[in-house]
Amino acid sequence: MSESVDEGARERYRVLFLEKLEESIKNKTDHLNVVMKNAYDFLIEEVEKAKSTKNKITLQYRRVSRFDVLVIGDTKRLVARGEKVKYFLPMEEIFDVIESSHISIGHGGRDRMKQEISKKYANITIDMINIYLAMCETCQKKDLVKKEWYQSLSCIQNIIADVKLILSTCKQNPINSTSSFSTTRII
Repeated sequence: MSESVDEGARERYRVLFLEKLEESIKNKTDHLNVVMKNAYDFLIEEVEKAKSTKNKITLQYRRVSRFDVLVIGDTKRLVARGEKVKYFLPMEEIFDVIESSHISIGHGGRDRMKQEISKKYANITIDMINIYLAMCETCQKKDLVKKEWYQSLSCIQNIIADVKLILSTCKQNPINSTSSFSTTRII
């Protein structure tokens, strides 16, 4: 998307993004990467309960080994266990994070976005980034210009090949070189 998109259009993009994301989730078996806000809050409660329980069940061990809860002010955030703090986001917040990252790196592509986003967030996948990039008008225009440039380059390469053919014909048969020029098709 572009920085100049009005708020109404931005909200339509958000809704479209969430619809495509839900569709993508239905086609996958591992969908723990994406949960709605109410499931996210429930997961936070499960992790907190599992941390305080002495005799844990298997599910609680899994929750404690994978997640932790970080309290920032009065907000609780689910984070990945590990050395660096990486946030898990509810589905409703993923669009905003991808959008701000995409714009901050100057409409960078999939790999640059994944590298940037994975520094702070644990559950944003390449599929999510691809869904967003397919909706970004600025990137679609940029890709169209690239395609046109490559088509022009291909045309120029064909012309160069024809000129080389003409020159090689002239070197081989210098007497009939004028007739080669008139019968050889350049474009």
